[in-house]
Amino acid sequence: MTAATLIDGLTPPPEPNAAATAAILRHRFPDAIVWFGCFTRTWWAMVPVANQERLFEGASPDELTGAIVTDLTMTTGEPDQAAARPR
Repeated sequence: MTAATLIDGLTPPPEPNAAATAAILRHRFPDAIVWFGCFTRTWWAMVPVANQERLFEGASPDELTGAIVTDLTMTTGEPDQAAARPR
């Protein structure tokens, strides 16, 4: 196995399909800012929860979604509150 080719000599390449996966997560959580961390190789989201921004991290899109839903359930009692808000 060879090392990943660097785009600019510093930044590792993004995960394959990162843009499409981020779009799916943004559809699920419309108020969230979602991205794949090229250096951390993990998924991140900044989500408004209870009048503040919260930062979430997950090793996979499913893990990130689980962290957000778990926090929303504990904070608001409504697991899909962020997904239910109109854009």
